[in-house]
Amino acid sequence: MSRRLPAAAHCTLLLLCFAATVLPAAAATQTDPHAAQRERFARVLATQAVGRHAQAAKLVRGLEDYPLYPYYLYDDLRRRLHEFPTTEVARFLSAYPGSLLATRLRDTWLTQLARSKRWPSYLDFYQVGDDPTLRCHQLVARFESGQLEGALTETRATWLNGESLPEACDPAFARLYASELMTDDLVWQRIALAMKAGNRGLAAYLARRLDDARLKRLHALWDEAHRQPHAALARGGLDDDAATRTILLHALARLARGDLAAAERAWERLQERHAWSTAERGEAFYEDAKDEASELYASAATQALRACLGSSTGAFQNAMTASPMNLSMVPRSARITSDSGVNSRFRKRISSCALMPSEMRVNPRTSANSNDTSRVSPPSCSLS
Repeated sequence: MSRRLPAAAHCTLLLLCFAATVLPAAAATQTDPHAAQRERFARVLATQAVGRHAQAAKLVRGLEDYPLYPYYLYDDLRRRLHEFPTTEVARFLSAYPGSLLATRLRDTWLTQLARSKRWPSYLDFYQVGDDPTLRCHQLVARFESGQLEGALTETRATWLNGESLPEACDPAFARLYASELMTDDLVWQRIALAMKAGNRGLAAYLARRLDDARLKRLHALWDEAHRQPHAALARGGLDDDAATRTILLHALARLARGDLAAAERAWERLQERHAWSTAERGEAFYEDAKDEASELYASAATQALRACLGSSTGAFQNAMTASPMNLSMVPRSARITSDSGVNSRFRKRISSCALMPSEMRVNPRTSANSNDTSRVSPPSCSLS
């Protein structure tokens, strides 16, 4: 038979329970003015998460000034985008411009509008950005809405890319293919971008659009230059034009990655067969020395190379001596004991820049025109 607690003891127990639960919460509320709001907002999110949206909407009233309130609005709007709450979306984007939530909501909203082919609304909400899918939807929206001015030109600029583009671009590209802007020369420009980016599959796909037999042969040569650079460089009877020389430089760079000495021998032969421009010679020397630096895992060597190609001989030598190589990054067989810490074989490669005229002493990848007046025509930039 259970015994009942005396009334006094029962009251004491209730008071202890009250002290253990209510008082700490009250104290927390006094020290943290947002504690009650935080607890209530957590209940709002939990209610929303289980699909009780009407109850969450009632519970959230009065929390409009709570810092996390936009997250509730974002989640509520996102689940209702299929209902096309255009006014509410516009109000949210206006209230929180530039925020991460606004960016996410806009992107999702634009995707919904494109899926439903609501092109005028799409153009109303679109902002220029980096997403190629949204950008291509914008092009389609312009065509479908009759806003044609500049649309083909922008489509051409979007299409002229070395990377594969999303299927969302296909309707706009179909308009480009049917226009007078699409020529073999334009296709070749994109093939060149694709090959330089290493996208052989895209280049092969584009080559099927070529009508010019010469350009088709050039694509076949470029593909060989990428797969079998030694074979491409050994070919005789090639034309001496800019496109062919670009392909041979591609082969030269590919070969240098695996066999630098063979690339140097190939370059000596190529100089006899082709009339290389100043920029093309600079590119060849740059690739030669860059690959040597990569082979030695030497950041200091790369800095020295850039100094050689973009500054005076004196600055180049200063960089070589002021930036000792981190020997832990260099294979033991490649180490030497000089103060500069640069392998002698690399010194020999770098000294080839002495063969370049002064106007070529600019990194061909980063600067076509340099305002650096410190560059001089050196008799030699060898470190010996």
